[in-house]
Amino acid sequence: MTATLAETQQPNKSVLPIICGSRRIRFVSLSISIAVIWIVASVYWGSLSGIDGQHYTRTIGGVEVDIGGVGERQNTQNTQNTQHTCSNPFSQLGTLHVNLTHREENNWVPFDSSCQPPRLMASLAAQISGDTLSHSHTDTSFAHNKTILIMGDSIARETVKYFCNLLGEDVVNLGDDHPWSPFAGEGEAQKYNLSQSKSHSHGKRAPRESSLPNICYIPSIDLMLIQSFHFGMDTDAFFASKEQYNPPNNYEDRLIVHGRNILDRISMSNTNEGESRSEGESEKETRAAHTLRQPDLVEVSSSLWDLARFARIDIEDDKSTMTDLSGDRLAFYMDRMSEMLSATQSIFPSAQLVWRTCHYPSESNHKLDWIDWIGRSINTDINTHAKMARLEQERLYQDKPYFHLNRLFQLDQAARYVLQKEEFDGVGLNEWGRLMFGQHAHQIDQLHPSMLPGGWLWGDTMLYELRKATLRANQ
Repeated sequence: MTATLAETQQPNKSVLPIICGSRRIRFVSLSISIAVIWIVASVYWGSLSGIDGQHYTRTIGGVEVDIGGVGERQNTQNTQNTQHTCSNPFSQLGTLHVNLTHREENNWVPFDSSCQPPRLMASLAAQISGDTLSHSHTDTSFAHNKTILIMGDSIARETVKYFCNLLGEDVVNLGDDHPWSPFAGEGEAQKYNLSQSKSHSHGKRAPRESSLPNICYIPSIDLMLIQSFHFGMDTDAFFASKEQYNPPNNYEDRLIVHGRNILDRISMSNTNEGESRSEGESEKETRAAHTLRQPDLVEVSSSLWDLARFARIDIEDDKSTMTDLSGDRLAFYMDRMSEMLSATQSIFPSAQLVWRTCHYPSESNHKLDWIDWIGRSINTDINTHAKMARLEQERLYQDKPYFHLNRLFQLDQAARYVLQKEEFDGVGLNEWGRLMFGQHAHQIDQLHPSMLPGGWLWGDTMLYELRKATLRANQ
């Protein structure tokens, strides 16, 4: 029978369920696929953010950010993935969390939740104190049997002291009578024409000890930090008249006298069991000397003494100390930095070299006691002429800041440019100074940062560089 037009336009009812069923199957399959992808992605990204252990969250700008924890999972694949996507969490954009009550909560917190720094200071402090009740901690074996040389100014001196105190130890100053002193030994003090006491009629002085090396030793893990002082990039003994000055002047010479020679003395004082200790050497120092000391890491910084030198020249030329540094001065700074880094690499070729970014004190505190900071050039005998000369000198320096943020920023940019050179490709960058920007409310005086957050944060950043160096050496 021939079908009518109406019949040919009717849907095939036997085929319709099959079509509908296939659509359901496709929908279910798609849903399952999406679910599987979501689960895999969650596990993957969770492994990245949790590579350092238990998860913590913190609200930043109204957004809850996963900041990781202090433990560390021993997962090679996850570690490789994290290092691939997050080469240095301290170089990431973020915020500094400050907590003056709980020291472990002073952390740099990147906005990227998948790139959080490990809590190395918290882990090391817990290990040394024998804390077994808190969370599982990051492996800190990389810090065992290590030696670190810190070449810097009084900022470096204070941060090393904080580091030592936070781990339950005190620094030891290598005064002239200490067997590891840079001037120990017959003829050493005479070689530099040292006076045991620099006295000045004005009475107020900074002791020589403030620019002598300090030792921080953590005996339980055989970790030694040697902090050696230098007076910036000057090559003309510009600050030789300053009361705290100790020779030699140039960084390269100080690196030997206040660095390598001290390491040699520590190694030579290695005392075999049963032998007596050197005079003036403590039991802890004897234990430290059992290891042949060569630095695994050398951290270098230079900024504030350089700015003080520029400012003093400006003042004596009756110029502003707040103008930008000239191109010649920046070129001098970059050339000297290159020379200093090259010298450090030459003297300690096996050590990881790290440049620490400059500290930014508050601009409201930049008017330090100039006469004490840069040294008096006038011998103020008690007579009218000398008093008038001193008043004139103090008037000249009044309201003249020795640094300004624009100049600090210029030096920081110049240093970063130097580190881009091919010959310094392997030099690390400790971003501590940049991370501390604006934290002048947490200073112990006009210049120096406080233990929290400054000391704790420096410990985290320094240990992070040491861990990287150790991993690289083991590879």
